[in-house]
Order: sequence, then structure tokens, then C-alpha cells
Amino acid sequence: MGGGSIAVLEGAQGAICDLPFARDVIAATAIGVGCHRLAIEKGALAGSFFDLHTGLAGEVLEKFVQYRVQVAIWGIIRGMPAKS
Repeated sequence: MGGGSIAVLEGAQGAICDLPFARDVIAATAIGVGCHRLAIEKGALAGSFFDLHTGLAGEVLEKFVQYRVQVAIWGIIRGMPAKS
């Protein structure tokens, strides 16, 4: 992968809480800014994103794939086992 711009979404507590808002983020990033890479701070995702029973993570990440936007999520995720 070559260089290029990376859009960043941070500080919007629980902003991505449903599929319509995720599509808005993708549109703003890919179409509005012309950037196909997005780094999302963990805090910008609703808590339900990390509860895999809700299906939110799968739906949201599938949209990023469909619109060819590479995404990275960063931050400390509590409850995850530490690497040894």
C-alpha cells in the first residue's frame, strides 16, 4: 500500500451507533473528502459495537468494505485478553 491521506474520527463519544450514521461517515470521508482511509478512535464507536451479539460491528465494517474505505480502530478496549 502506498502513502496517502488518512481521515481521523475522534472525540465524538459513541457517534457511530447505527448503520445510517456509519454510512454518513463513509460518505463524508470517501465522497466529501476523497479519502479512502479512516482511523476511528474507540470512543467514537457506541459500546454496542463491541458487543458482537448486536451485529453492529459486522454491519458497519461490511459497509466500509463495500465502499472500499480502509478502516483502523485504535484505543484501549477493556475486557480484551492481554497479549502474552
